[in-house]
Amino acid sequence: DFIKMMESLLGAKAKMELLCSQETQRSHMQYDDLRKKVGFQLSTSIEDRLREFVQWYKVLLSIIFSMTKGQDN
Repeated sequence: DFIKMMESLLGAKAKMELLCSQETQRSHMQYDDLRKKVGFQLSTSIEDRLREFVQWYKVLLSIIFSMTKGQDN
């Protein structure tokens, strides 16, 4: 689901390579432990956060490209 969300937001198909699944499991377990111990719950959805990140990233790229465009000459 995460990959599909990113593909949709970026308008591009992902080139996937499965890396360390143990790290993913460990991260999920840490979040689950935190949620259980302190009652932590995310206040916004992952979709909303990804959308905000992608918007920020696109703005950053446009700034970088506009700064380097004049340096190519």
